[in-house]
Amino acid sequence: MIIQDERTERRMIVALLTEPAVLAAADHLETQDFTDYRHWVIFAAIRLLQSEGADVSVLDVDEVLEIRSRTYGTFLQDKAGAAYMAELLLECSPYHHAVLWEHDMQWLKACSRRRQALEAAA
Repeated sequence: MIIQDERTERRMIVALLTEPAVLAAADHLETQDFTDYRHWVIFAAIRLLQSEGADVSVLDVDEVLEIRSRTYGTFLQDKAGAAYMAELLLECSPYHHAVLWEHDMQWLKACSRRRQALEAAA
């Protein structure tokens, strides 16, 4: 039983940063759907920007991470900042059809539900 999928998480983060249609359709995704802490942090920053009606780009997300790093004394920007997001952009090719990213969103949710079920059973 698969409970996490790093590759799909990476593709989804890239899509959320670069493809407005994906961001608009991802309203059912939640931070706990991601297992990699960097992806969780990036997704939370994307949601914050989205809630403020601001643009969502690598630079905007990096700025949110920088502010949070200074405010909370963390290293969010060092771990999940622009350099990491650029690495993801170079590694992951864009989706070319909505069916593909819709499938990946459903897959991440399914993995998340499995993790939650295992945690509840433990």
